Amino acid sequence: MKIYIVKYETLENGLYKEGFSNKKNAVSKVSKVKRDNRNKLKNRRETDYVGIIKQPIIITQDFPISREGLIKAVNYI
Repeated sequence: MKIYIVKYETLENGLYKEGFSNKKNAVSKVSKVKRDNRNKLKNRRETDYVGIIKQPIIITQDFPISREGLIKAVNYI
């Protein structure tokens, strides 16, 4: 069972990790984060917005479909 983990970091909120079982959803999340960052940087009214420190990346992990594999997947995220 493949798990796709989206990982990025912002200065104001810290480290984010989200797990997806579908690669399409993970790619969608990455593009959404980048788009939101661009839109907030263009909008000069939000002076308290800091932005992304580390760009979003997708990490692919392969876990076995069993009780132990699911526990490892949850603990990894």
